[in-house]
Amino acid sequence: MMRSLYFRSTVFCLIISITVLTGCAVTKESRFYTLNSISSQAVVQQSVETHERGLIALGPVEIPDVLDRPQIVFYSGSNQLVYSEFDRWAGSLKDDISQVLIKEISERLSSGGVAVVSWRQSVPTTYRIDLQITKFGKTSENEVVLSARWTLSEGKDKKVVYVHESKINEPVDGQGHAAVVTAMSRSLQSLSREIADVVRKISTEQL
Repeated sequence: MMRSLYFRSTVFCLIISITVLTGCAVTKESRFYTLNSISSQAVVQQSVETHERGLIALGPVEIPDVLDRPQIVFYSGSNQLVYSEFDRWAGSLKDDISQVLIKEISERLSSGGVAVVSWRQSVPTTYRIDLQITKFGKTSENEVVLSARWTLSEGKDKKVVYVHESKINEPVDGQGHAAVVTAMSRSLQSLSREIADVVRKISTEQL
């Protein structure tokens, strides 16, 4: 009887152990996100073909090493970063930022005869925008902060005609990472609006 009871207890413990280990072995499924734009690539391409005289090159866009990684980053306090292991960017955050800015700025300038392309494209451009992002992400105040320094230069000799530091605060509407990414997209739209306003003013003065 004692042996039978001992055997049953041992089997029960093994079953419990296997169940716990199996549960621990299940990996949480990752979620992937992209920044988005209100503009379409078709609009940008049409602008390039129609307004070659007023092309602007954007880039390279620089971001801090702490943000240049797959995980979505949050700012906790003044000097702490939190990485979301299972909420990630679907591609390169740096490239994502560039594509959104190109589309957004082109959308705002297309009616004035100016379009934006990537600095990697081998086409003659009138202006160039160099952009360095120093902070980009959700803070403990439940808002997205985007801090960036950007320079507008003109001609082949890259004569600097404008330098500016932008700081944009965008509230996060809703819960979860999707709401954060949406707020990040809106902050890039606001930055695009700032840049487009300056480019429009300067390009109009040059005509």
